[in-house]
Amino acid sequence: MKKILFALIAVVVAFNLSGCSSSKVTICELEVDMQDLYEVEGSFTSKIEITSKGDYVVRVVNKEIMTTKNSEIFEAYEGFYMNFKETLGDLEHYGVNVKVEGDTLVYDVDINYEEIDIDDMEAVVGSMSGFLNEDDKFVLLNFLLTYKNMGYSCK
Repeated sequence: MKKILFALIAVVVAFNLSGCSSSKVTICELEVDMQDLYEVEGSFTSKIEITSKGDYVVRVVNKEIMTTKNSEIFEAYEGFYMNFKETLGDLEHYGVNVKVEGDTLVYDVDINYEEIDIDDMEAVVGSMSGFLNEDDKFVLLNFLLTYKNMGYSCK
């Protein structure tokens, strides 16, 4: 009985180490000094957690925080994010939240790419063909290249 149990444990451990049953999280981060962009005091940070299984994205969680005392810049960002929330907030498996706390705006997104209806998503945001393979799976490499081209550091 012990031999069977050890053999079973060895198979489970080998399976987990091979990555067949587990997912991987890649973190992409961006930090911008608003002085560099708009010549005003403030900051913008974004942290994106991309969960993948093999070469395919299954979930993306993004938190963006923008802080500035410049009302014109703040209102522009707030309008952009609120529009995004109104446009995408009704999509199933696409969670969007915008929170204002004083001179800080927090934007959270949680997208389940395994469950989201691609046709519904494309009806709102346009073609996703640059991110999909022929089986309509979201390709991790395409996400990473896009974020890196936007200045993110991904690990």
